[in-house]
Amino acid sequence: MRRLRGELRALRGKVDAYPGDEDDVILAGDLNASAFDRYRESFFVEFDRGNWKLLAEEGYPRTRFNGSQIDYLIATTRRGRQKGLVGEELTAQPARVWSGLAANGDKAFRKKLSDHFPVTTCVKVIADTD
Repeated sequence: MRRLRGELRALRGKVDAYPGDEDDVILAGDLNASAFDRYRESFFVEFDRGNWKLLAEEGYPRTRFNGSQIDYLIATTRRGRQKGLVGEELTAQPARVWSGLAANGDKAFRKKLSDHFPVTTCVKVIADTD
């Protein structure tokens, strides 16, 4: 994750998809780790401070059929001169886990779609200030 932060910094302003004055970044995915178990991975700490916010908090639900919590959203946040998504366009915190889509352990969901539940947030459409 430290390498990812470095790569993002290096790309900023060098590609059309990430202009130098853009502060809105959201990372999403299966991190193969839980932010709330007894193991303390440093990347969760690093991506939940400073210019980043982990969109999960205590009580974060399971994100897979097997009960694990490994799927997360991490977004840039307002800090100093940086605008970021959290505190401006991002309206839902923490992220929502849609485990109800597979109520009662619906095996059809897992067989046809995934063993992971969707994890979402809401982003307000506003005039961009960064």
